[in-house]
Amino acid sequence: METIFVSIASYRDALCADTLANLFKMAAHPERVFVGICQQNKRGDPECRLDASTFPYRHNVRTTRMSHKDARGPTYARYMCAKLYRDEDYFMQVDSHSLFVRDWDAKAIRMIEQVEAETASKKVVLSHYPPEFKDYKEDPTREDLVTHITRCYFNEDGILSFRGAVFKKPEDLPRRNAFIAGGFVFARGRLVREVPFDPHLPYLFTGEELLLSARYFTHGWDAYTPNLNLVYHAYTRAGEPKFWDDHRYQNDDVHKKVKMVAGLMEKDLQKIQSVPLRESIEKYGIGSERTLDEFYEFIGVDPLTKTVGDPLIEFYCGCEDSMNRSVLLSVVWVLVALFLFLIVLLVVVARRRESI
Repeated sequence: METIFVSIASYRDALCADTLANLFKMAAHPERVFVGICQQNKRGDPECRLDASTFPYRHNVRTTRMSHKDARGPTYARYMCAKLYRDEDYFMQVDSHSLFVRDWDAKAIRMIEQVEAETASKKVVLSHYPPEFKDYKEDPTREDLVTHITRCYFNEDGILSFRGAVFKKPEDLPRRNAFIAGGFVFARGRLVREVPFDPHLPYLFTGEELLLSARYFTHGWDAYTPNLNLVYHAYTRAGEPKFWDDHRYQNDDVHKKVKMVAGLMEKDLQKIQSVPLRESIEKYGIGSERTLDEFYEFIGVDPLTKTVGDPLIEFYCGCEDSMNRSVLLSVVWVLVALFLFLIVLLVVVARRRESI
């Protein structure tokens, strides 16, 4: 029996219990699903748990509780969730305000197995920004559009970020990508051991997904966009408690660490004042199976000049494979050559008319 561990980091989230209930309700094999919750609540906030008298899988739920005052942001909470992992066969990460499609567990495993069987990728990570709650369907079909991360940019701190997502018609296979979105990750469980979560990234928001993308890639894991929506997400949650409203924090050091690990800044450890952050760079750093240069080449980014894509074309950062990029460039050069040919032809015709 293949088991799945689901990581759920929850910050004062009134929807967390609903997420938990829906996760088990919609699973094809709920008895094989195990959940690790990091609950960060203020006194009086609703608990992320279900009625033990009516919930048959209560022993499948492991929970770490802490005061919201001790919370250090999503990356630390995900680390705390990962500590509850018990070598299940598969690992899944979602946010605490999510809805699941029918048989999501069987469908996700089937996608992994299909990619492994029909491509060269043997270390597969499914990830994307799930569609919104308002579009939720219990039984989506292959005709339903799937969100793809397609554009990236350098923000004001010099960190490579993702510019939302676009809807695309799914293909027969999940589509190769390069980016990991924190709200949905699904892979074989050994991912948690091979690329452990970094506990020394306090108050990190922007930069979390870049680090995961670069670290997974350089450890030999290939990101794929699923070809069927499996999870839906509540994005804005207007009026609900937010971490940044409750906390005052300073994260200059962690941003420097992100840029050093991701190769966007010279690795000068003395520029990082925090000793734990400084000492953890190598332990939670880049892998050895592929290089950062290969990562940036794959997504079409120059980390030195902070430029994205080829200026000759509208480049979709990370979502087009090398073959698609080559085809696009070939088309561009053919058009350029045709344009130059027409100019030369017009000049020749004009000169002949003058000679006549």
